Amino acid sequence: SNRLDTSDVHQKVITLLRTNENSWPFLEPVTEELAPNYFTIIENPIDLSTIQDKINNKTYVNNSSEFIRDIELMVANCEQYNGKRSIMGRLANRLLRYFKECWSECQPMTPHFD
Repeated sequence: SNRLDTSDVHQKVITLLRTNENSWPFLEPVTEELAPNYFTIIENPIDLSTIQDKINNKTYVNNSSEFIRDIELMVANCEQYNGKRSIMGRLANRLLRYFKECWSECQPMTPHFD
């Protein structure tokens, strides 16, 4: 198959995100103890370790749109629960900005045909 294998891109990007200074609230699943009523407010929780599991399980192979959706969902969940202008919301948005940079930088060079 000559389809681009995206899994190494996903792995590269998630590793960069997990080591970014703004990622600490997103490394592990949210717990009810840390965030009261989280699961009544947030329908589809997602975090970087869950995204890593999905990479390991090959969920995102040839499905980068789901990978991007999950990152955006993580940010949206944070904004919805904490507020856009909260400290957490700001961290989420910084991480999203960093994600977009990493995403473009980590794309493999694809051949161009005239």
